[in-house]
Amino acid sequence: MNNLRILVILLASFSASLHAQAMVDSFPAPGVVTAEQYDVIEQVITSHPDAEIILQDPSVIQVSIEPEFTVCFIPAESHPAYPGIACRSVNVTQDSDYIVETVGWTDSADNSEFQAWLALFNVQDQQIKQEIVDSTGSNDEQQNP
Repeated sequence: MNNLRILVILLASFSASLHAQAMVDSFPAPGVVTAEQYDVIEQVITSHPDAEIILQDPSVIQVSIEPEFTVCFIPAESHPAYPGIACRSVNVTQDSDYIVETVGWTDSADNSEFQAWLALFNVQDQQIKQEIVDSTGSNDEQQNP
């Protein structure tokens, strides 16, 4: 994953009004969903009017939705985490704290590969948050769970 590109997209977006995650908040709770729910989530993400779809590599499609401050990752059938979708969002609270969070959905009952993939995003979330804090000079040291 290209953290620098994600960071640049998200930092550029901070100058606008920050009402992130509207799209992601409309989805079912993260975790295992039905095949129908999974298909709807994927369709909403890829057909969003502001979606910029980038083939990150042959096994993962990256979808950037700048007004939502969200980047989603959809693995191809050849990827071990398939079927799965991970969406990373960045928010700024009223107290100017940065929240970087990735949530995900899968319709697979055997989702150990998906959970391992999602755990990698969670580690990166902390790294990206620290990069944002360092680049903005904020003294915020709060860590996301």
